[in-house]
Amino acid sequence: EKFIFAYHPHALYPLGLVTFHLLPQFRAHFGDLRPITLIASVIFKVPLMRELACLAGCREVSALSFRKALAEHSTVALVPGGQAELCVAPRAHSETNPEIVLSTRHKGFIKIALETGANLVPVICFGEIYQLKNAICLPRLQAWTYKQFGFPIPFLPVGRYGMPIPLRTEGDEPGITFVVGKAMKVGKVPAGERISRDMVEETHRIYYERVQQLYEKYKGVAGYQDKPLVLEHKP
Repeated sequence: EKFIFAYHPHALYPLGLVTFHLLPQFRAHFGDLRPITLIASVIFKVPLMRELACLAGCREVSALSFRKALAEHSTVALVPGGQAELCVAPRAHSETNPEIVLSTRHKGFIKIALETGANLVPVICFGEIYQLKNAICLPRLQAWTYKQFGFPIPFLPVGRYGMPIPLRTEGDEPGITFVVGKAMKVGKVPAGERISRDMVEETHRIYYERVQQLYEKYKGVAGYQDKPLVLEHKP
């Protein structure tokens, strides 16, 4: 069997993407399954971050690399929302109307699931988005630079000591909670048969319905009861 673990939300640094499957609870359920982590190609262009990504066994999230990783290892993990979610992460920190926003415009992972018959497994990380925040919040400029250059600028993540170090959990704060949903079997489209746009759209719709249901079921446990999940599809 093949599996695509789809991790939500991106937050500023989705460190949980490379660690959630190392937890004993994951191993108890999935055994020796170890997904190959797929990350943005821009990471491999930044010194030090490139080396850290390679040490963690990460690969770029290109279509070619995606298909190759599934063929070789049967299991991958990625963030479907991608860096577009960096631009909307500040909305989680709103003092009046905090909300967790997922960008749903990417559908390549759905198409590859249909091509390969890989199961889609939603993973929600509660708490990570609050460990760091962008010190310079200019949503329109960041959205524009993301569209132009593939990365939102300015980007200055701060946490503990005013540095890009995740904040500690204190007192009764829930901390980090990973929720791994049930595998969604999409079925493999027979070789030679065209994957239609309608097939992708319908699978995409059902998948995000499951993400929404998973969030609603566990948000109270993670202290998110007053934080709605918003699904945004923007070009």
